[in-house]
Amino acid sequence: MSVLRPDRPLIVIGVPCYGMVAPELLEDWMRWAFHLGRRMPAYDFQIAIVTKKEQFRARNDIVDEARRMDA
Repeated sequence: MSVLRPDRPLIVIGVPCYGMVAPELLEDWMRWAFHLGRRMPAYDFQIAIVTKKEQFRARNDIVDEARRMDA
């Protein structure tokens, strides 16, 4: 569970995926998020991966969640 700091803006990176998500893909996304966090310490980052939905529903769910988190 991540600890978000209220003094930093939050950036949510949303990924709609289909079928099974390969572990290597998730590793790459986590490496990228870690890289961004190290290079841009003024921001918090979260990744939202939505599977098993139509593309438009997955995108809408990601946007709704980001809005709910005030990202």
